Amino acid sequence: MPNGTPSEAGDTTAAFTLFPDLPAELRLKISHHALSNPRIIALNINHHHHLWQLTAPHPLLYTNHESRTCALRTQTRHYRSKPRVPKLFLNTRIDYLFLTDLATLKYTLESNVNHPGRPGGSNAMANSVRRLAVPLAAFETLLKQQQRTQQYQPSVPGLLRAFPNLEEAVLVVGERKDAREEVLRLGDLEFVMPAGFNVPRAGVLVELCVWTFQPWRAFEHLLGVEMLEDAVGQWVEGLATKRDGLDAVKVPNFSIREVKSASRSNT
Repeated sequence: MPNGTPSEAGDTTAAFTLFPDLPAELRLKISHHALSNPRIIALNINHHHHLWQLTAPHPLLYTNHESRTCALRTQTRHYRSKPRVPKLFLNTRIDYLFLTDLATLKYTLESNVNHPGRPGGSNAMANSVRRLAVPLAAFETLLKQQQRTQQYQPSVPGLLRAFPNLEEAVLVVGERKDAREEVLRLGDLEFVMPAGFNVPRAGVLVELCVWTFQPWRAFEHLLGVEMLEDAVGQWVEGLATKRDGLDAVKVPNFSIREVKSASRSNT
């Protein structure tokens, strides 16, 4: 082969064009496998005060009739109150519902309290969601409001009541001036362990950690992600045992992560 001449394999893109010719059982197995990976579904409240899905729906929903039928077995359609507002597609068993800022979190909590909705609506979605992600700054705001006495205040008990079947709650760190623009720029997201400079060193969560483990364990060289996760988990578990109406609510496992582009990390 002459110098500078690319190989035939190097000229072609990684595309498999014979997928339609595979047996139907094999095509379905491939589709099921593609649907088995959890995704991060980011929501943001828009200027019309509606929840807007920033993350593109699963591509199998729009590939062909066969793939869409397969995807709709796991991707639940959650309707909005007005016809012009798009539907939200979410696998509530494995996907992470990411409420990207404090305004979106508060709107979601207030909507679930004041507007229960119809089957398939926002209240049904919250009842079935197993994995939730919120910005750490927004969660710390709920911690600050903990001492208020209103029954349905946007607080940690309100969060647990609105999402009663949570199994995992992710507190997302990292500065973001415009969550909507950042999510749209990154595309598909994934959670990763936070870089050292993103690990909280001050704030409400750190104060909670000091209170939980006593000051002698909270020196800066000891403070890390696992200690913060343990502190918030123990505090919420204690809260659930003391508050009326929370005894039947699951206490999720808490983790602290940052988000990055899934597509860029795989290149």
